[in-house]
Amino acid sequence: MCKKIIIYLLIGVVAVVFLFSEYNEYKEKSLDDLVANAKSISFKIHNDDDRWTTDKKEAIDELTKFLSQYQIKKMKDPKGIVYSEEVGFWLAIHTKDKIIMAALYEERIYIPGMGYYKVLNGPIDKGWLQSFTEKYQSGQSIDATTKQIEISNYKARILKVDTNLEEEHVWHFVPEDVKTMAISVEAENVETILFWISPTGTETWGEGTLIGYDIDGSDGWSITWEFGDRIFLDRIIVQALGSDGVTQAKETLNLRSRHKE
Repeated sequence: MCKKIIIYLLIGVVAVVFLFSEYNEYKEKSLDDLVANAKSISFKIHNDDDRWTTDKKEAIDELTKFLSQYQIKKMKDPKGIVYSEEVGFWLAIHTKDKIIMAALYEERIYIPGMGYYKVLNGPIDKGWLQSFTEKYQSGQSIDATTKQIEISNYKARILKVDTNLEEEHVWHFVPEDVKTMAISVEAENVETILFWISPTGTETWGEGTLIGYDIDGSDGWSITWEFGDRIFLDRIIVQALGSDGVTQAKETLNLRSRHKE
C-alpha cells in the first residue's frame, strides 16, 4: 500500500512539473524578456548583408523600453500562418554565455529552436526599428564586435529537394489517386526548414500557407503532407533558416494535378 502511494505521489509530482512547464512555455510574456542580461546586441535587416553590433548601454536600454510595449505568446501550432515576403529584423542578443537570436516581424516573432510567437498587441513599429538602426549603426562599438561570442560564418544552403512525385521538365505531377506527398531536403548549416504552398503566379506570394516544418535534421529534413482531394496548380516553397540565425535559403517546386484519362 505504501509503495503504491509513493508511486502515485511521484506520478503527481511529474504531472505538476509538466503542467507548470507547459504553462510557462505558452503563457503571455513581455517581448523585452528577450534582451534581459544583454551585454551587446546585433541587428540585421532581412536580406541585407550589413550587420552591426553595439554594446552601448544607452542603445540596449532604449531597445528594451521599446520592446516592453509588446506582449507575445507562443503558437502551439504555426501551421496555417501566411507566407510573406515581409522584410523583418534579425536581432542577436549577446549575454555572458550565450546568444539568443530572434526574427522580428509586425505580427509575429521567430526564435530559432523555440518557435513562433504571436504579437498580441501588434503590429510592431518597424519604422522605429529602422530609425534605431540608423541612429546606432554608424556609431557601433568595435570593441563589442571583437568581444562578442562568434557566430558561424557559414550560410544556409539547400543542396537538393526531392519528392515521391513524378517529375517532368519544371513540374512535379500529383496523380489523381494520391492523397499524400513526401518532401525531403538535403541542406547545410540549417536550423529549421519551413514548407509552404502558394498558388502559381508572380503576384501570389502573400497567399502562401505553412503546411509543415522540421526542426530536427538529425534524421534528415523532411515532411509528409496529407492534402486529401486538393487539385494542384501551385508551388511548394522550401525555406531553410540558417543555424547562424541570419542567413536563409529558398527553393521552389511546381505542382500540377494529373488526371486519369
